[in-house]
Amino acid sequence: MSDSKKKVLCLLSEAPFVDSDPTSNPSVSWLQKYFSKYECIFLLRGIKKINCSDSIISLPASKNTLDLLSKLAKCHLFRKDFLKANQSVQEMKDQCSLIWLRAPGLAPIFLSGCWKKKYASKMVIHLCANRLTASFLFQNFNLINIGRFFWGLLLRQIFRLAERKGARFFHTGEHVKNNFKIKNSTYLIDFVPHMLNSVYQRQGFVFLGRTSKLNKNEELRRLASILPNKIDVYGPGSSQHNVDWVSYNGILSPSKVPVTISKYSALVCITEEYYEGFPRVIAEAISQNMWIIVNRDSTFYKDVREYPYLIVSNDIESSRQLDDFLHKQIIDNEKIFQKKILKRSLIDV
Repeated sequence: MSDSKKKVLCLLSEAPFVDSDPTSNPSVSWLQKYFSKYECIFLLRGIKKINCSDSIISLPASKNTLDLLSKLAKCHLFRKDFLKANQSVQEMKDQCSLIWLRAPGLAPIFLSGCWKKKYASKMVIHLCANRLTASFLFQNFNLINIGRFFWGLLLRQIFRLAERKGARFFHTGEHVKNNFKIKNSTYLIDFVPHMLNSVYQRQGFVFLGRTSKLNKNEELRRLASILPNKIDVYGPGSSQHNVDWVSYNGILSPSKVPVTISKYSALVCITEEYYEGFPRVIAEAISQNMWIIVNRDSTFYKDVREYPYLIVSNDIESSRQLDDFLHKQIIDNEKIFQKKILKRSLIDV
């Protein structure tokens, strides 16, 4: 079978940021680029008014797992659409030479049949969340997270069986791998090895993320207070979530992320969320040898602490100190960090 005829089924069950544009979802955009030699078929949620039905299997729209289960139980039309999508997935699983499963969502896990040898042997499971653990439950104790915790216990057994049947795993951060107790897993950093040389005079600071998370981010607020200018923010959300120390610029198309961030002196990626995976925008910044500002408490700090262009926000107390970092001459002829990432590359595509 030639490369042009190979197919990969990507079970994501995510919704696009723009209804009519599946590529507005960062995962879709990245996987299309990564599997450029394959014909990609995506399982997405709530897709409307598109002209690419052959490459998209659409689940009916739901807000979350509880909403999905409720609609399956109560709505005949929703159930009919879900079963139609399931039939398409089952047919496509037999046609594809590779299945990419994003875990731990209920719908893609259920539809994947990852515990069956027939599918596990050609399956790559991407572990990208951490909200199903005891640690997260203790920090955020409520009925929903109790349910998530027990779903996590069941998933460990499912993944153990899938691993035995030949499934391969990639994880976003060591904490995710450890919590799901996967023995053989490759570190997934989504590294983009193609260097982008900025044509801009880099200046200012940029943050990519949901605007709803800005208010509660105390370390980001502290850093912003010592910067000479506001932080430019791109991401889903609305102006009502704006705070006075950022300049909101709306949603940024995934394809425009590399060029856009290349205009800035540094990418700010500060988060204290325990369940956070490895932000793909950091990988984009790494591919440019761009300065990255992270906090020591972020779950992905250990994954990037050897990156030569790293600034730890907790160590910065003044704008002058930060400016000294940004003008520091880094000698990285051996490119040790990048070589380590490439050595841990994903699958052979």
